[in-house]
Amino acid sequence: MKPSGKIKRHLGMNCDFTYAHYLYGIRTALSAGYKFYTFEEYVREKPTGKVMLLRHDLDSEMCIKRAPVFAEMEFNAGVKATYFVRLHGAYNPFEFNHYLRLKK
Repeated sequence: MKPSGKIKRHLGMNCDFTYAHYLYGIRTALSAGYKFYTFEEYVREKPTGKVMLLRHDLDSEMCIKRAPVFAEMEFNAGVKATYFVRLHGAYNPFEFNHYLRLKK
C-alpha cells in the first residue's frame, strides 16, 4: 500500500521507504519536539506530551541484515527504538552471522 497524496504532502517529500526517508522522519519528529522512548521506558515512565515509539519487528533474514543500519541511524540521531526478535521464523536468529548482527 502506497501512502496517499495527503500523507506525502504532510511529510514534505515522497515516501519511498529508503534509509534517507527514515532518517528524514526521525529528524522531522525531533524538530517538532517529539521525545523518543523505548517500549520499556514508555511503560515505566508514562510520559505525556509529544511521544514517539519506534518499533522494529525482526522476523526475517532481511530484517536481521538491515537492523544494524537502522540502529546506527537512530544512535547517531540520538533517538531510541525497540527491536523485537522473532525466535520462531523462517530464519535462525542464533546462526552465527545473525547473532553477531543482533549483538551489535
